[in-house]
Amino acid sequence: MATEHGRGQVVVDTDVYSARLIPDSTLARRYESLLVGRAEFVSFQTVAEVRYGALLRRWGDTRLRRMEAAFSQIEIVYPGPDLIRAYAPYGTYLRSVLHVDMDARRGSVHPADHP
Repeated sequence: MATEHGRGQVVVDTDVYSARLIPDSTLARRYESLLVGRAEFVSFQTVAEVRYGALLRRWGDTRLRRMEAAFSQIEIVYPGPDLIRAYAPYGTYLRSVLHVDMDARRGSVHPADHP
């Protein structure tokens, strides 16, 4: 998890993270410049979803090993009291400053109804 000074950390969602495990992925190429040299964080749920997808698609041993090796290069975030306490203020920040709304039911972010 090498980081370039000044680039900061980044939370990577399931779609972008899983695309990086697919050779020649257009989506992965689109986000590569935003991720290179940054400490990556993914939700435990992202890891579970990627593993589920790999099992569903019957990935072979080699591809599964590459997936597990990729997981060892990132920080996996698990739920706990600190994360739960931080969630609501973060949603308020998104709404007031960035004018987006966080949908707690889906964990997604979308334009706020009212800025």
